[in-house]
Amino acid sequence: YIINNSKYGTAIYRNLETHIPIKLDIEKMKEAIEYFQGEHDFKAFCTDAKLMPYTVKTVYDINIHKDYSCLWNREEPGIIELEFHGSGFLYNMVRIMAGTIVDAGLGRFSPADIDAMLNGGTRSMSGQLAPARGLFLKKAEYSY
Repeated sequence: YIINNSKYGTAIYRNLETHIPIKLDIEKMKEAIEYFQGEHDFKAFCTDAKLMPYTVKTVYDINIHKDYSCLWNREEPGIIELEFHGSGFLYNMVRIMAGTIVDAGLGRFSPADIDAMLNGGTRSMSGQLAPARGLFLKKAEYSY
């Protein structure tokens, strides 16, 4: 998931990334990421969990990468990339997790609140649904 966290977005990539002009707290985002890792019931991170027969998934890792090279001001990141690795994902799960991580980075709630969302939470407790622009599938692996 690609986030342009510069003050001004770009015209060229506006449909390929999500622009968030408010400075994100990267450390809070990293803290939020840690709560998602492991096996959890992700029903609070699915658009319609009633349609999903099995909402327990394993998130192996979420990496956060910052790219400072696209800005004149090298003090703040321009592009933030969230890379999700898991056993499988529910409908809109990655977009809701990305929105929740961004909400933590904006200070809308504490990263520790994610624990309650994962343990019996509902969709209304979790963060925003991040826009589809910025979401890319890099690789899919199948085992038989």
